[in-house]
Amino acid sequence: MTHQRAVPPAREPISRPLLWILLAVAILAGVPWYVPAGTVDPFVLGLPAWFWVSVLAAVALSAITCWACLTQWRLEDVEDASGQQGGEGDR
Repeated sequence: MTHQRAVPPAREPISRPLLWILLAVAILAGVPWYVPAGTVDPFVLGLPAWFWVSVLAAVALSAITCWACLTQWRLEDVEDASGQQGGEGDR
């Protein structure tokens, strides 16, 4: 008699509202819509402050996406979950 582990249901982060909220905030922060047209002051390290806000938003967007991919998706195959080893890629 073989014992197989129960395979947990697939997790899809697309159905998580928190992920969508975080992504929307990062995208909205990255577009300087909140700065009047033609505004360049204040400068931080020689560049407009909105530039740095956009860079931080891009980093946040990347971090959120990486977090979702690495922790919110169950990526193992059904064969891997049942404890079988091997396959074509292991030769």
